[in-house]
Amino acid sequence: MDISVTVVGVVFNSEGKVLLVKERDGGWALPGGKVHPGERLDQALKREILEETGCLVDVVGLEKLYQVIDSEKTMIIAVFTCKLITREHSGNLPTRWCRIAELERLNLMYPETPMIIVSVIRKSKFWGLKEIGGQRFYFYI
Repeated sequence: MDISVTVVGVVFNSEGKVLLVKERDGGWALPGGKVHPGERLDQALKREILEETGCLVDVVGLEKLYQVIDSEKTMIIAVFTCKLITREHSGNLPTRWCRIAELERLNLMYPETPMIIVSVIRKSKFWGLKEIGGQRFYFYI
């Protein structure tokens, strides 16, 4: 039986929008990908997000583990909360920053994406709005 491990990141920007990538089949998804042999989960996620989106992130913590099993393989999916550091380049896939309310209008590759994002927000230690120098920042820890 083949076992693969995939990492996925929920990345928020300073406006409280979440980062999505447009997969090759046209559906929108959270950024992430497969873990290489010998690679730590957080390193794999940082690498995948940088490759796909051009964004550097801090991996804050593990949100949830999923296990998908069929007759030929087992897939472990680790979902992490991430904080955006900066955007270095455009990345390999089309991206967009999306408000939570906009998710239902998108062609999402995985229907559970909104539930995962809302779960991250609810489990955050703090979620709020702060004005600094006339600019509004949404943040969580």
